[in-house]
Amino acid sequence: MGSLTTEQRKERLDDTFKVLLTIFTVLLSAVVAFYGKESPEWTAALFFFYGLTILSWSAAHLLGGEFEYFVKFASWFELLGGIIQAIMMLNLGTLKLNGYYTAANWMAAVFIYYLVFRYIRSLLAEEQRKALGILFLVMVVLGVVLPTLKFLGI
Repeated sequence: MGSLTTEQRKERLDDTFKVLLTIFTVLLSAVVAFYGKESPEWTAALFFFYGLTILSWSAAHLLGGEFEYFVKFASWFELLGGIIQAIMMLNLGTLKLNGYYTAANWMAAVFIYYLVFRYIRSLLAEEQRKALGILFLVMVVLGVVLPTLKFLGI
């Protein structure tokens, strides 16, 4: 990974996104087909995040500029998070994740955030890296607080 040029990293990032988007599309279709009528609000939320992922990536890719990879980072995070959540939903047979799976989902989200950030950080400006670092801390705090609230029934 260290021997790749910046252009190669950008190209591989885009190619991998396309493959993972196809995987997410198939998983989302399966989840909605099996369990969509059980929870229309979760179905709508999944499609919202799916649309947001595609829209943000497309806009960043077409417009380019200073914030291109900052926005692409967010799209990567949404995409990988959606894949993990869809896999958990298929495994559980429901769109509603209980407390343990919500906690697992947040742990996976923090791990994904870290992995994608490590790959993409060389493509970001210094101030964008700092902003994503602060956002990572917010994610960790939310990853502790929100599952705890769910366990407590609040």
